[in-house]
Amino acid sequence: MAKKIDDIQNMTDWDKGITFNVGTIKGGTVSNAIPDYCEVEGDIRFQDPDISPFVKEELLKVLNHTYIEGTKTELLLYHEGMLPMKMTEDNKKLFELVKKTGEENGIPVSKGKLVGGGSDSGYVVYAGVPTVCAMGVKGRFNHTRDEYALKDSLFERAKLLGAVILKMNEV
Repeated sequence: MAKKIDDIQNMTDWDKGITFNVGTIKGGTVSNAIPDYCEVEGDIRFQDPDISPFVKEELLKVLNHTYIEGTKTELLLYHEGMLPMKMTEDNKKLFELVKKTGEENGIPVSKGKLVGGGSDSGYVVYAGVPTVCAMGVKGRFNHTRDEYALKDSLFERAKLLGAVILKMNEV
């Protein structure tokens, strides 16, 4: 499995915006015995939902390769079909409106970025609706055990959203 983990990590292609990360490794029962299993969990991110079949096919090539006779690898996809948010010209225009509205109201808006992970916003964009993700309450450490939200930022974010809605005719 160590060799397969290395193969998976090496599949990252920064130029294409595809990242592979093996984040956890579990297996065995004691340190002085060959483990009877190894389980890894990882995260794959890409920005274009149309390449999902290609990404899965390439991953399966690595997983189906056998380094040690008699072993096998199974792939379980927990969020298969969850689309990443694809960048569109309409999304860029909407984000610029959010940024401008924030400036006009003294509300800082961080620079936009795509992370390529599956998101509810991906479905909306795929349906052709301009979208800005992460407009909610401020916080840190998203999707971890240490995640938290700053409740004092809730009013500010709601104010920004309301102000943007009132200016939607500018998009």
